[in-house]
Amino acid sequence: MGKTSLSPGIRYDMPATFGASVAPDLETGFDLRGSEIVFETDPAAVDALLPAWYRATERPVVSVCYRHMINMGWMGGRDYQLVTVRVTAHCDSVEGAPVHPYSWVIWESDCAPILAGRELMGSPKLFARIPIAAVGADDHEFTCHEYDALLVRGRLHGMSELSDAERSLALGRMRASRSYYWKYIPGTQGTVDVDYPVAIRMDIPYVAMWRGSAELELGTPDPVAAPYSSKIMTALAALPQRSELTATSWHAENCSLFRGETRRLDQPGVEDWLRGDAVDVLRE
Repeated sequence: MGKTSLSPGIRYDMPATFGASVAPDLETGFDLRGSEIVFETDPAAVDALLPAWYRATERPVVSVCYRHMINMGWMGGRDYQLVTVRVTAHCDSVEGAPVHPYSWVIWESDCAPILAGRELMGSPKLFARIPIAAVGADDHEFTCHEYDALLVRGRLHGMSELSDAERSLALGRMRASRSYYWKYIPGTQGTVDVDYPVAIRMDIPYVAMWRGSAELELGTPDPVAAPYSSKIMTALAALPQRSELTATSWHAENCSLFRGETRRLDQPGVEDWLRGDAVDVLRE
C-alpha cells in the first residue's frame, strides 16, 4: 500500500495527508466593512515589542482596526470579523524598504482564516468573539472578547464623508501598502523550526469612506479571564498615547487577498515588491 506524498509546488495545510489546502492563493470578490482608530506612540515602547527584524519609526502610529469580511468564497460564502493591532515599522532585512504596518496581533471570529493565516503567512492570529459592527457614516462601536473578557472597545462618532479626491488618495496609499509579519514556529525540545520576516498584500477598493473622532478602551483581563490575550493586552494598554485619537471607517467591494504573494523578507528579490510611497500608510 502506498504512502501519502506531497507534490512539489502544491501548498498543504495540516492535516496534510488529506490533500491540498482549500484556501486559494488568490481570494477575490469579497466585500469589506472596516473601522480604524489610530494614535501616535513612543518609539522606545514600540521597539520593546518588535522582533529583531523590525524597528519603530520616528513617530510610530498604532492602528486598532475592525474588519467585517463578507462572502468569503473559500469558506462557502460565509463571513467573519477580525480586530487587529498594528504599528508603523521599518524592516531592516530589506535595504531601503519603506515604512509599512507591522501586525502585533489579529483576533478573528472564525477558525478557518486563523489556520490559513498562521500556517502560510505567519499571521499572529488568535480566536475571539467579535460581534458584527454597524460600520459607516453613523456613530458606531466595535468590540473584541476572549471568552467573556473585553479586550478592545472602539467607539467612532462625528463621522463625515471623505471627498472623492480624499478617497482616491487613500486608495493609492492602500495599494502601495504591505503588511509586515513575523513568521515564527517553535520546534520540539526548545528548538525553533521557523523564524523569519514576511509581508503580504491586499486590495481593498473603497467605495465610501468617513472620518471622525474616537474613543478607545483596551481591557487588561487577568490570565484566568483571558488565557491567551491577557499578556498581550497588558503590553498594549501600557503604550503611551502621544496624539489625539482619530478614526476612519469605510465600505469596500470586490476585494482581493493575495495569499500566494506572501514574501519572505530575509531573502533577495523583494525590494521592488515592497517599495512604494514611503509614507505612513496608516494616515489619511
